[in-house]
Amino acid sequence: MELSQEKVDQIRAYYRKTMSAKEMHAFEETLARDAHFAAQAKAYYQLFLAIDNAGQEELIQKLKAQYKSKNKSPALKFSMLQKAAAIILLVAMLPIGYFYFQSKSTSQDLYLEYYKPATLETLRNEKNDSENQFWELAVKEYSAGNYQNAVITWQKYLDQAGPIKQADATLFLGICQLEIDKPNLALQNFIILANGVSARKADGIWYAALTELKLGNKEKAAQYLETLVNLKLPYYTKMAQPLLAKI
Repeated sequence: MELSQEKVDQIRAYYRKTMSAKEMHAFEETLARDAHFAAQAKAYYQLFLAIDNAGQEELIQKLKAQYKSKNKSPALKFSMLQKAAAIILLVAMLPIGYFYFQSKSTSQDLYLEYYKPATLETLRNEKNDSENQFWELAVKEYSAGNYQNAVITWQKYLDQAGPIKQADATLFLGICQLEIDKPNLALQNFIILANGVSARKADGIWYAALTELKLGNKEKAAQYLETLVNLKLPYYTKMAQPLLAKI
């Protein structure tokens, strides 16, 4: 979401340290509450710093001083005024251009920002199969980060597991396939969950959206995210909405 001019002015005032102590405290509280705005503010901060380092503002002041000189002809003064106006316009447009390109994050950038592999703590005890040798081995390999071995073991487990116990294994198989850079295979497993009725349905939709981003398919990712938001599950809605806004 593009920032209003008022917000940009607040960030500039904070950066320039022209805020009152009360205003600065209120601004910092906003930064603490709103992670997205904090990221935007940081980017603008870096932008203002870059402008300062480039000396644009100092150059503008010098041009103004030269323009006021009595020794300059009207034609030369007009030329200098044009230069100053061009520099001022460039500086004014930098934030817009910067955030235009920032807002157009690549699908891979968004994938890397939002992807996190599911933890084993999310396993549902009533569904897992701790007595099965393949289950135990797959969990062990996953915990150790041996995703290639875990893929093989989850697949062996799924070959013999009943339908009730398959959802968790399907999810973790898909994640392992992502970790070994097999997104197309991973997507197949996430779609199975997304189209099913298990307790892992929302997980499947979320990871299907992320996998589509990894594959460069923003439109398909957005469709999955919209579906997820419509499920009205607080946990995933909180994650899906900000990501959807960036696509």
